[in-house]
Amino acid sequence: MKLIEGFLVCGVTFVVSQAFAGESKGSTDPVVQLGVEEVRVNVKGLACPFCAYNIEKRVKKLDGVDRKAPFNVSLERGVASFTWKPSIPFGPSVVNEQVKKAGFTPGTIDVTVSGHLSFKRSETHGEQGQIALHLPMTHQNVAISASKRADRVESYALLLRKAKHLQGNSMFAVRIRATVLEEKRSWKLKLKRWEPLFYGARVVIDVETFACERCATGVMRSLMELEGVIHVEADHEKNHAVVWTTEAKPRIELLKKTVVGAGFKVTQVEVLPKATGSQGG
Repeated sequence: MKLIEGFLVCGVTFVVSQAFAGESKGSTDPVVQLGVEEVRVNVKGLACPFCAYNIEKRVKKLDGVDRKAPFNVSLERGVASFTWKPSIPFGPSVVNEQVKKAGFTPGTIDVTVSGHLSFKRSETHGEQGQIALHLPMTHQNVAISASKRADRVESYALLLRKAKHLQGNSMFAVRIRATVLEEKRSWKLKLKRWEPLFYGARVVIDVETFACERCATGVMRSLMELEGVIHVEADHEKNHAVVWTTEAKPRIELLKKTVVGAGFKVTQVEVLPKATGSQGG
């Protein structure tokens, strides 16, 4: 994978939600179109079905909106969500303009987007460097920043470690859910969560209880030390950890032993069916 020399995004932004990716050498699953997949816009002032209709009518004027896919508006949460075409560049300012024309105040924009992970050392970020997502269909490079929440900080650390490990030697496709941060001439992603797009298996490990976020991040670190583990997410509220492995038949007993060794009782283990590509690195 070539290191990206810059992260400027041509003034436009794009947002969407779809697959998370794993590691492949050279090409990605032809079924997976990397790029923005889903956009979720927080809208202030939504009150009735006519409000929902007006927002949908305005936003669908954008070329990037997939008109064949569902357009959902939650009046209770004040959120409009829709599918974006990965081949069309997206910018938050473009979406916000349509929301304003509909007579409402736009809030934050959350997106799901898939692409190739890249890493660059820079004077601004020092030795830690900067990670970004390369969107091949629109040739955009979007910088990724960390959240302050403990579990998200750990998730960012894992992504950073993976990016540094690549060092331009291979492609690693990921799906990211993030909040869009708009800057003067560009935009970047504030990471919420990520997962590999290609993997062998995905395993959910339920534990008796995670007392806090730090308990969950401790388990994440322990599991990430295992050979064949691509990524781990641990949720202290749901009391479980999700593990992505390169192996189609994961070593369940080793995973359980690792969680128990970290100080937690395992109550159930489930291997989930794969939702996307199958390459594991």
